[in-house]
Amino acid sequence: MSAQELPAGNPAEEPLDELTPEQEAARLKRRKRLLTLLALFLLLDVFIAGVLVARIRADRLEHAAVRDAQAQKIGVTQEMTEEEREEMLAIALGEAHSLIALNSEPAVSDGRIALNLVNHKSNHCAVAVQLIRIDTNETLLETDLVEPGWYLEYAKLDVQLEPGEYECLARCLFYTMDDNAYLGRTARQLLLKVP
Repeated sequence: MSAQELPAGNPAEEPLDELTPEQEAARLKRRKRLLTLLALFLLLDVFIAGVLVARIRADRLEHAAVRDAQAQKIGVTQEMTEEEREEMLAIALGEAHSLIALNSEPAVSDGRIALNLVNHKSNHCAVAVQLIRIDTNETLLETDLVEPGWYLEYAKLDVQLEPGEYECLARCLFYTMDDNAYLGRTARQLLLKVP
């Protein structure tokens, strides 16, 4: 057929093939299934979002309750301003921090570090230490809680280090004695020596 023999007219105006009643019923059935699945996924998304929102609210309420309980333990009251509360917390952490001793230039031997962590018996907090390498932000060790009146002479490193000196941050985490609730943290820099 040559181009001159093509019939004139707009192809869009030509009627589409009509579907048989069986084909139309199958098409409608597929549409209903698809819409049902979409509705179920939408309901599932709404349910999951509701659960997440409820969980976030519950976590916030729990965090607020823990924070308020901790605040009461160190003398913070509702009548205090936010500045006064922060100051009381800083004072409590400062006191707790001043009552611990930690080797400022510990050496490593046989994979153990001479940490010499001492928590003075007059401290009102238990303390745990995280040792973090400053240049890589890698955690080298985490101690268990050391209660007031106790000390930890050596701690095992969680990683193998090459010989050298490493600047580290000793993050001191303080916890209340009666229920081990987290109170806050302080930090000090130290030089770790690996022979």
